[in-house]
Amino acid sequence: ILIALAGPVSNLLLGILFLLVARALYAWDFFSTADLGLAAVNLLIVWAVINFGLFLFNLIPIPPLDGSHIYTTFLKQTNPVLFQKLYQYGTWGLLIIIVLQNFTKIEILPLGTLVRGMTNLSLSLLGFE
Repeated sequence: ILIALAGPVSNLLLGILFLLVARALYAWDFFSTADLGLAAVNLLIVWAVINFGLFLFNLIPIPPLDGSHIYTTFLKQTNPVLFQKLYQYGTWGLLIIIVLQNFTKIEILPLGTLVRGMTNLSLSLLGFE
């Protein structure tokens, strides 16, 4: 479980770090007014959003994602047949969900909403407008 959590937690920490560095740079006049400075701050914010997205995506409990290792650790003892089926077909299931979501525009996995919420909360806590 700890190994499975290492990936998502590192993405979360990197996202927070990028936002903190962006906020520290934004406090300087050059980074809050010059085009190049604002571009650097915006790039750090984009990197933070990407890491927040990876954090949430990796927590989905479908193999081969890290969230599946957390969930299936307990499933392995309680229902070994379901455990084996999840690992056998999980990747295909995840791929089908992603393709369906893309073509139907129905949000099956609400990752975009969650990432926007995390980003907006983080930016408002750091005093970005």
